Amino acid sequence: MSRTYNVIDSDGHVLEPPNFWAEYMDPAYRERAPQLFVDTDGKERLRVEGKVLGGPPGLGLIGAIGARQGEASIHIKYIEGRKGGLDSHARIADIALDSIDAAFLFPSLCLLYGTVHETPRATLT
Repeated sequence: MSRTYNVIDSDGHVLEPPNFWAEYMDPAYRERAPQLFVDTDGKERLRVEGKVLGGPPGLGLIGAIGARQGEASIHIKYIEGRKGGLDSHARIADIALDSIDAAFLFPSLCLLYGTVHETPRATLT
């Protein structure tokens, strides 16, 4: 049985859970795991290998609806982003609101990884 796809979101994004690296990164590399933290100005930023990433508004706006239009609160926390960014079941409801039939999903915080240097590969024994 075939299905008709009228609307496909070709640039959807997920919000990586804040504990993503601490829980899922190989233990050998956890000391180098990215860390979401609150900076001295009260904005959330990401620390990767000692580099602080995230612009003046912080990372909370990543999951905010209306951010591109300037309508989102600049005080939103990352975890307060749209629930469909973090939860696949909530995402289904979100795409239904926009009459989207299918979506290609990409990371959000992980897009900042251009600053990560290659590390030696772990040896398998």
